[in-house]
Amino acid sequence: MTHRFESGYLDWLPGPLDQVPHQWEQRSPLAQASRIRRPMAFFQGGKDSVVVSEQARSKAEAIRANGQ
Repeated sequence: MTHRFESGYLDWLPGPLDQVPHQWEQRSPLAQASRIRRPMAFFQGGKDSVVVSEQARSKAEAIRANGQ
């Protein structure tokens, strides 16, 4: 679920998941964690239904595992 403003992004930004799964993997923020070299802050609402807290946690853990 996302708000109406962003509801069509996934249809054209990475392409259809069933046709280009490699693009979805490559563009995933989690897949890019090794490239992060600067401090980063995560702000997560406990009731956020668009980006669940586990996504923010997994990104932070991947950055820490990379020594950042």
